[in-house]
Amino acid sequence: MKNTLFIIGASLIILGGIIFVGFMAYNNWNFSKLWENKYQDKTEEITVDFSDILVTTDTSDITFVKSENGKTEIFLREKKNKPHNVKVENGTLKIELCDERAWYEKIFDFGSAKIKISLPNDIYQNLNVKSSTGDVALSKELTFNDISIIGKTGDVNLSSSALGKITINLSTGDIDVKNTTCEDVELTLSTGDVEISSLTAKNLNVSLSTGDVDIDNAFLESLTLKTTTGDVELEKVVANGKIKIITDTGDVDFSRCDGAELEIETDTGDVEGSLLSSKIFIVDTDTGRKRVPETTSGGIAKITTDTGDIIINIVN
Repeated sequence: MKNTLFIIGASLIILGGIIFVGFMAYNNWNFSKLWENKYQDKTEEITVDFSDILVTTDTSDITFVKSENGKTEIFLREKKNKPHNVKVENGTLKIELCDERAWYEKIFDFGSAKIKISLPNDIYQNLNVKSSTGDVALSKELTFNDISIIGKTGDVNLSSSALGKITINLSTGDIDVKNTTCEDVELTLSTGDVEISSLTAKNLNVSLSTGDVDIDNAFLESLTLKTTTGDVELEKVVANGKIKIITDTGDVDFSRCDGAELEIETDTGDVEGSLLSSKIFIVDTDTGRKRVPETTSGGIAKITTDTGDIIINIVN
């Protein structure tokens, strides 16, 4: 009996493989044929007032833009059996995934849905985005009180501003923040690169496991940056308070940067750069060169590395 069931099961697997290979060969191995005609496009107009926005989805690319016609419109490209429910509830615009598929329909879940949210107002309250796989983009014409983006795999491209805090937490993907003003920024990423440009904020906190960090033209109260593996590059980053950078493996390079106090620590990597004002330098390296200005005024600049050079100069 067991042998018979095994033969039947094996035969069904082989038959399925033959059908799949035949289908793909007929379509010149174009994998998009697997999910075409399963998607539907629709646009929903919102006429009810709201101040907060909540988006919950899994594999959708999400874009927030300023409306061109003065209306709130939600464009959805979604699978027919994975629709999104759009409604306004207690002052919150909610866009939530309704997955109506059977378990076996989730095995080959290819393709990517799209959500485009067109907003007529300049300022909104709280924006919360929760996604598994997909990119998120916010245009510079929009401002929110607080912005929270939580995802697993995907890139975030943020140009919107916040009156309060911007929080981005990803597992895998790149984070690009540019032309932004806010109170606090907290970026958490496991694998990927972080790029920040033209940022004005009080506190910037970046936590990264594997990837590079590039910050250009930022005016802050304080900067705290922790990374495990990757290089750190800062250009024209000025903090009224403390700049703290801790990295295990990677170089720290900075150009025309400054802070009231500096603390830079790396296990394996060089620390090189230029500051805008004199400091009282406390430097230590086990294996490497040390060359810093012999200034005796200014804030404390403590720089340590196990393996690497420490080369700092002061520029006007």
